[in-house]
Amino acid sequence: MCGRTACALEPSTICAKCQLNLRNNKEIGQPNWHNAPGGQKYNPSYNISPGSFTPVLVSNQFTDTKDKGHSLQVMRWGLIPAFIHGDSTSTFHTFNARIESLLDKRSYKCSLQEGKRCVVVVQGFYEWKVGIKKKQPFYFCPSGNHTNIF
Repeated sequence: MCGRTACALEPSTICAKCQLNLRNNKEIGQPNWHNAPGGQKYNPSYNISPGSFTPVLVSNQFTDTKDKGHSLQVMRWGLIPAFIHGDSTSTFHTFNARIESLLDKRSYKCSLQEGKRCVVVVQGFYEWKVGIKKKQPFYFCPSGNHTNIF
């Protein structure tokens, strides 16, 4: 399970790389950049952990903006399930999902069925191999240009 990601690109580069064909297929739309609602900003890094602020591509139908299309919104990595009430912003216990169990888990099921999805923008991620003496991180990313995102 992915516990660390990398995204060391500047916001302007991420916006340029996240251009989308608009519905008429004649225009290219570049998403607007929004910092987190509390003013927290994204810090480019090759070591982004759960609880950190990272860029996420979201549909504007689920944001406060009146713009159509998509936005790049800085969000805190983690999930607060809809059934959690009260102040839950201090801890994010859920930060990863397995596709095999998305519809079985209460944490994800409602959001998924309501069409609430997003794209977490990363350049790569780390997986660890546990050895006898220590854990060894391995970095996975698209081949080629080091500015690729997925």
